[in-house]
Amino acid sequence: MEETNIIRLLFERDESVIEIVSQQFGAYCRKIAYNVLHDARDAEECVNDVWMRLWNSIPQNNPNSLLAYLATITRNTAIDIYKRHHAEKRIQSEYTASLDELDECIPDSNNYDISDLGDTLNRFLKLQSAESRIIFVKRYYFCHSIAEISKSCGISQSKVKSSLFRTRNKLKEYLIKENYTI
Repeated sequence: MEETNIIRLLFERDESVIEIVSQQFGAYCRKIAYNVLHDARDAEECVNDVWMRLWNSIPQNNPNSLLAYLATITRNTAIDIYKRHHAEKRIQSEYTASLDELDECIPDSNNYDISDLGDTLNRFLKLQSAESRIIFVKRYYFCHSIAEISKSCGISQSKVKSSLFRTRNKLKEYLIKENYTI
């Protein structure tokens, strides 16, 4: 079923649409959740929460892309679950690894308006090559591993690592130029 029809059914509050969304987008959402959580049961719990969040949020929101909207809800839900489960212990995952990589080039969000920082990041990404932008977003937004990015982009893992390193350095320089303190 087309995204526009699914969104229409969500607006009409047709409960059968959740099964349609689950069939069409379930695997995609589970993959995003698993990349953050690294646990199949937690990923499944996350996806179930995503369907509820989708159901509750659609009347207030009218997404242009249901796929992107679901990706955002899934990622945010998975991060919430991750934080809840790992409040006291920190287990290495692609999520923590990718955040550790960004520590040296992203300013403390307590010192800046997060939406302004997001806008600045989007402007920076538009200046990058398509390949660099895709690699960056896969790693730091979707929390894909280096190996997954390498495979999906058809490039070596060392090229992925080099691209990420160069892009992080460019980001740091760009943020400093935009008057952010790193």
